[in-house]
Amino acid sequence: MSKNHRVLWIYKMLLGGNYLTKAELVEKYDVTEKSIQRDMESINSFLESEGAGTLLYDKKRKEYYLQQFGQEKLQIQEILPILKTVFESGAILPQKLFPILEKMVTLMTDNEDRQEVEQFLNQEKICYQPPIYKKPIGAMLCQVEKIIKEQQWVKLNYCRTENSEEIECVVLPQTVVMREKRFFLVAQTDIGIEYNAVALYRIDRINKIEPLHEAQSYQIQQQKEIREKVVSVAGGEEYHIRFLYHANSILTVKEKLPHAEYLPIEDGWQVDAFVYGKGIGSWLRSLGKRVSDIKIERTN
Repeated sequence: MSKNHRVLWIYKMLLGGNYLTKAELVEKYDVTEKSIQRDMESINSFLESEGAGTLLYDKKRKEYYLQQFGQEKLQIQEILPILKTVFESGAILPQKLFPILEKMVTLMTDNEDRQEVEQFLNQEKICYQPPIYKKPIGAMLCQVEKIIKEQQWVKLNYCRTENSEEIECVVLPQTVVMREKRFFLVAQTDIGIEYNAVALYRIDRINKIEPLHEAQSYQIQQQKEIREKVVSVAGGEEYHIRFLYHANSILTVKEKLPHAEYLPIEDGWQVDAFVYGKGIGSWLRSLGKRVSDIKIERTN
């Protein structure tokens, strides 16, 4: 590699926010330390002449890094709340989380604050409570977010519980939320009388997500229109229901009544919703002692 080529590559790495040592550059390019020193001097002269920044050197770490003008880094009081929020979420596996946070610290903070932030990271690692699931979900999250943006019907291969058999379902992804240290896909389903019902699917239990062909999506849209007409005619009279649900999590009720209003109470939730037909009464009774103060009133 020629000197010009080498200098350009070093400059490119510095622009990317990398911290470089002489030793690693000597090994990478098979040159002497004096050659690397001259390369750094050339880069610094160019930066000063163009007013594009300053090449700095951390004596303690023996690292070169670039400080670009007009590119303000986050201060320690700004980045610590961000890192603390990520830790407290407990939603990312440790082997994925810690390398990501270390990159964030390198790219987002000034060199003066970096050591203090790194001490904070080391302290938090000891107390970190990892998520219950053991499956990496980064790739699946990216795929889901892309499909949400494209508003595309998909087929999911999904397990309802850890040891249950895999099932297939067709859904229209709407958004991703995080609850109880888990990521959930919120999606419109294509089954049941309530066609527009929304269901939650744990991201770590989705084994495969496959976009449907255009023809299949069109057929689903036709089914949607037909079912909406059926619901409006044969769904029964409209009822207003209100009840108390005594549990820490409201997910069971939300899967059944996704459009209801939920008000936290001392030992659970107050639920307020509108439904068609009296069939909801049987479902409420099946919940046993978790439900109390049930009120069902016809709206007209």
